[in-house]
Amino acid sequence: MIDSLFAKPIIYEKGLWKLKEYLETNRNASATQNKFVNSYYKILEQINRIINDIYSNNTLMAAILTNKYGWKYGYIYDPFRIDQVASTMRPNITNSIKNTGKEIKNMWKNTFYKSPNEIRTIILKSYPNTEFVNIITYSEHNKNREDIIKKLDDNMEYYLALQFIHVVIRDNMINDVSDSVNKSIFLLDALVTKNIPLDYKDGSISVSKSFSWSGTPRSSSSNHSHFQSKANIEKYRKTKDEMVAHILENNMNDTDLSGDEWKDMTVNKLKKVISIPSVINGKIYRHAFYARTLYRYWRNSEKSHRLQRIPFINPYNRVPFTEEDKETIMNAMLSMYPRLQRPTYGEGRRDISYHTIQEYNHVSIVFQYIAIIPDQENILVPLIHIRIPYSFPNQDIDAAYIPQILFDNINFLVRNKNCLVKVCLSSQSMY
Repeated sequence: MIDSLFAKPIIYEKGLWKLKEYLETNRNASATQNKFVNSYYKILEQINRIINDIYSNNTLMAAILTNKYGWKYGYIYDPFRIDQVASTMRPNITNSIKNTGKEIKNMWKNTFYKSPNEIRTIILKSYPNTEFVNIITYSEHNKNREDIIKKLDDNMEYYLALQFIHVVIRDNMINDVSDSVNKSIFLLDALVTKNIPLDYKDGSISVSKSFSWSGTPRSSSSNHSHFQSKANIEKYRKTKDEMVAHILENNMNDTDLSGDEWKDMTVNKLKKVISIPSVINGKIYRHAFYARTLYRYWRNSEKSHRLQRIPFINPYNRVPFTEEDKETIMNAMLSMYPRLQRPTYGEGRRDISYHTIQEYNHVSIVFQYIAIIPDQENILVPLIHIRIPYSFPNQDIDAAYIPQILFDNINFLVRNKNCLVKVCLSSQSMY
């Protein structure tokens, strides 16, 4: 757009007039005709909405903003607003733009961004974190990569408006204490540039997800079998019957650890059934396990608290599984999930941190997302704040709500990556 307007050198003052006229002429153009002009006016609209939200937060705040900081009711920021001059004179657009810039800078002059008493940022400083959390958390309308990108595109002008105001604040702070406002600018920049996680993953493979198992002949919409012939269907059934018979003949259990009967499993699952031997009093006893079920049992054991470790033992005879048994499990699992690793004791997701805060009559648990910004320090973005009372006077409560038991359960969920995984974290406080 700019290249087409200024293909030839032009006087600065004249160029500003030309740009102003172009913006006004094309203001009502369709999105396909001039999306850049439309975006410019949407950004202006969002800037003024944010300013109005701050001014209208409450009556007392409006009075302070007016008397102390020179804010005006109904103020509308427009970088091309022209100063009123005598009708016989042509307005100086360069001076008008400078005056408008000084006006908005004065509104944010000497801002203490982090101060709880700074009324110009009381509600503003929460906006970047809120917008970032809305993007990285799972919800009904934010389920996958496509949903995330759509939400980013739909809110792009709002992000740019927020970033504009934060840059004005940073450039007009009373001293060089700009770390907090810079972190907000970096978060907003991550949204604008889409430099954020676009999938709900934490880098690991989760075997707690549901998989679609295939193998049983199914009818297509054309009523033809996927195996195309009755002979193949009979072959499939015979093969499955033989596999089930082999498992029952060579092992002592007729169901999997999950409770599923072997005859109800698909061929693909039966192929991943492993036989684990145990030696008791010199005799060998074998039990069959679907590999994925046994791996999850092993994983839960490794993730359990060290002081309350769940032993990884054969549930049928209480004999501990050996290293050789674990190798058998991993060999079967790697054929399904090539990147899978042995389960180990850990502290859960690497992109989530949490800590507790002791307060007067309750304790708070604060979960934070670790936003990695290139060439900058990591930014901790608050996700959820859980407040737990120390006591419940005159109330009978379930033992699970006793603070120490609740902490232990939360720690277990975090270590097993079952906490803050594909969940909507819209609630900021829980009692």
